Amino acid sequence: MLTSDAFYSPRAYRAIVKSPTAFAIGAIRLLGARPNPKLVVQACRQMGQTLFDPPNVAGWPGGRTWLGTSTWFARVNAAPR
Repeated sequence: MLTSDAFYSPRAYRAIVKSPTAFAIGAIRLLGARPNPKLVVQACRQMGQTLFDPPNVAGWPGGRTWLGTSTWFARVNAAPR
């Protein structure tokens, strides 16, 4: 997938990568689902963002830092199918 031309297209290049929380809440809103808060917190933690526990006073880093190998698979698994 990472070698796909679509991944490096002008539209995808330098696109904003959502944080796990923004990704999860966005998916819930898009689907109009009624979320289970415990599952949302668990999914965000698996994607690398423990809610209300930032790594430092600046908060979480953004952008490409959310695209690690383990966090990417957690994101794919958390995505609705």
